[in-house]
Amino acid sequence: MPPPAGILSALISVTFIQPNKKLQYPFPNSLLVQRRVVFEALTWLQCYNPLWANIYIDEGRLQQLPENGVPEEITLTARISNDFDVLAQEQSGYVPEPSDNDDTVFNDLYPNVDASTADQGSTDGEVVSEDINLQSHGVVDANGNEIIDEDLRDHALVNGTLPPDPASFSEERFKVKRGSRFVSEYGRKSDDGLRTDGGPSNPNHLLGAFPVLFPFGIGGFETSRRVNVPYKVHARWALMYADRRFHQDLHFVFQVFGVVQKRNICRSSVLQMSSTSYHRHQPLISTLKPKDLLLASKQEKRKTPFTNPAVQALRTELTAVRSKVPGTDESRRTLWSKIWSTNVMFNPPNLWITVNPNDTHDPIAQVITGENIDLDHFLAHVGPTAAVRAKTIAADPYASTKFFHLIAECTLKALLGISVQSSRGHHVISREKGIFGTVNAYIGTIEAQGRGSLHMHVLIWLKGSLTASEMDTALQSEEFRLHVSTFIAQNIVADIGGLSASDILAAPELKDPSYSRPPKTDYLDPAHIATLARTVQVHTCHDLRCLIKVNNRKVCKRRAPFPRSEEAWIDEKGEWGPRRLYGYVNNFNPPLLVITRSNHDIKLITNAFGTNNLTWYLTTYTTKKQGNSSNASAVLAKTIAFHKHTTSVSDDNRSVNKRLLQRCANTLGRLQEFSAQEAVGYVMGWGDRLVSHHYSPIYLNGIRTVLFCSFPCLRHRQTSLESPAEVENSGSRSSEDTSTIRLEFHGDVLKPKDQVQEYVDRGLPMQCINMFDFFVNTYDTKKRKPRSEKQNGATIGDSQTAEDEGDESSEVQSSMEYTSHVDYLEES
Repeated sequence: MPPPAGILSALISVTFIQPNKKLQYPFPNSLLVQRRVVFEALTWLQCYNPLWANIYIDEGRLQQLPENGVPEEITLTARISNDFDVLAQEQSGYVPEPSDNDDTVFNDLYPNVDASTADQGSTDGEVVSEDINLQSHGVVDANGNEIIDEDLRDHALVNGTLPPDPASFSEERFKVKRGSRFVSEYGRKSDDGLRTDGGPSNPNHLLGAFPVLFPFGIGGFETSRRVNVPYKVHARWALMYADRRFHQDLHFVFQVFGVVQKRNICRSSVLQMSSTSYHRHQPLISTLKPKDLLLASKQEKRKTPFTNPAVQALRTELTAVRSKVPGTDESRRTLWSKIWSTNVMFNPPNLWITVNPNDTHDPIAQVITGENIDLDHFLAHVGPTAAVRAKTIAADPYASTKFFHLIAECTLKALLGISVQSSRGHHVISREKGIFGTVNAYIGTIEAQGRGSLHMHVLIWLKGSLTASEMDTALQSEEFRLHVSTFIAQNIVADIGGLSASDILAAPELKDPSYSRPPKTDYLDPAHIATLARTVQVHTCHDLRCLIKVNNRKVCKRRAPFPRSEEAWIDEKGEWGPRRLYGYVNNFNPPLLVITRSNHDIKLITNAFGTNNLTWYLTTYTTKKQGNSSNASAVLAKTIAFHKHTTSVSDDNRSVNKRLLQRCANTLGRLQEFSAQEAVGYVMGWGDRLVSHHYSPIYLNGIRTVLFCSFPCLRHRQTSLESPAEVENSGSRSSEDTSTIRLEFHGDVLKPKDQVQEYVDRGLPMQCINMFDFFVNTYDTKKRKPRSEKQNGATIGDSQTAEDEGDESSEVQSSMEYTSHVDYLEES
């Protein structure tokens, strides 16, 4: 130690963006290296950290480092560019750009707008910062599957922890170690099964990799403790640690997130291995060769269906595995079923809202980072400057994420009037009238934009929502259309004080609108709302920010300029528009604007037959997937080659295919790009969605099996309507679907669950409710002992809770008016 300086050129790249290439700008202080500090740090670790006790400090390598400067390996590879357009590109969001065949969406939304000839507006309408915010993004390599077997085998960490060989203290000693395993991310155990730190030769992956966070080599995750602390729980504790050392170390954040992601995939794979669909596909999957997936890769590039049934089976199983893992595209797609289920309960959604809180300059976010700001007696000219605020929030992704979820929760509760409380399976929804009336439900997704901060898209279901046919009939009434127009005029605004385009562009803007705590009198002041809207709601098109080519014409992917109108309106087909005098003003809601003091968007969903395309587009956009840099089949081809190479001949097909699913799913997970804020949200359990209701999946296969067993005549009626091939397939399915039991995780414990049997064994007071109401409106809880029995058995110092004292029997608790607690039948 230290590693050779030559490795820096393979790890760090610096690019200066400046108008004059001849100017010499200094390197940032974060790249400075002091030889003396490196020597003292290694000496200290050698003395006080047992995991680093056996390192050898090489004087020759120390001499390669500068005494106080930037290493030549970085300075000689630094680049200079005068392309300022890249600044706008760095600020772009994760919104997927429409492909060539997406122009129908634009034509359906705005049939009379031609973006190639429309006025693009003045560039003065929006201030474009030329400062690149510090961004925290990472690609999570859950299992190192992209690196081929010949390039990387085993632990770079071992280079610094194995006992030194005096004959090998040279440049050749620091090399990639050849082996068959990657660094283990699981806890180390001794021969007697007790957890340890692993020692210098095989240290715990966090203790060994982060000596700054664990300087004395103690603590760490999954090490020896009197009380076992699960990895995920320990990770959340670390991110909430008071001195902020853990969540400000971005390498630690992404390392922990990668481990959590990998374990979620492995846990999901365990469930998938027990499913009947897997047993049907397992023989096919076992026959896959790398050439099969290479062919599938070409088919995917051409956007043609897969012709190989084994590839189809593998992709089906991977989708099932990854749908249970937070952060994957398949997991996001599960929201589709929740949206359609909510439509069944409350009719179609009515509003689509995008909220984009400004974490960089909001004083609440600064307080979360630890800044000393008095929110009750706020003074805008006192406190950190704009540059300091930006650096502070960029260095603290945990504070940024916590701020976002705080604003999202307060927006839903204070403005929309709906709040949700979940505890031990009990889901309680509280409603009161909000700015749009009474909200029945909401479903939202959370995304990261170019600079890493979070924003959300939310679908809102209002009380009294009409079905599509009811809406189509109601829109024929002029009285109803006038009522809707009034709703639009009050809640969806695109007019800035009645000003024209020239007046809007000439109007003054607020400086740092988010860094403020305005008095309540300003909330309803039209002049204040107009100035705030001028500052944050006026859009300016830019080539690398929002302008894209669709069928050889430039189109703003934000769909500007927007249609103009003197009044809010809606027609018989359900098409509508707010009052808008300048085509580059985004829709906004005045209460939401003055509360969040940041850019947002709001749209009305009429659900009429004439606007089906818009409804479908907004629903799909809300659950859209993130783009990947390569197609999935090409990645699978590399992975399966690696898998076949390391598999022992003695392994049975079951274990081989189980590892195949895990490694392929890990590969797809690694290719996803996450911001540090997203990674923090997943580790903390905040997730990537905001959902008002708890959804209970109903497995129809189990119900179908029980019905056929109880009423064999139903099977005969079905087969009489099916073709011979379908009858043969149903016969093979009948032998597999003989059980309705499914395995589900309750916390970290895997337990069997049988929906049909639970319904059959429901208590007598619930005999009159149907299966649907039973699944939706009840939940299981431990049976509590009577109060008198608990008091008789209590002793001094007894600290057990009622739930801890409960026996193994269960009861079902209803959220309906039948009763509070109902025991299952005794014979169940």
